[in-house]
Amino acid sequence: MGIDETEYEPEQFPGLFYRPDEQDWFSILFATGSIIIDGVPDIGLLEEAYRNIDNTLSEQSI
Repeated sequence: MGIDETEYEPEQFPGLFYRPDEQDWFSILFATGSIIIDGVPDIGLLEEAYRNIDNTLSEQSI
């Protein structure tokens, strides 16, 4: 997750906003592991957005 794609201000809100480039959706990630994904018009794109987030986080934890 690049600095241009994320916004995190824990004093203001407890979630990290993730807006990937060239995507119409955005997500909010919480320390509890909860994820909110918004801006997807159908379930197929929702699953793709979730896989995108999962893959990005998996790459970061290596």
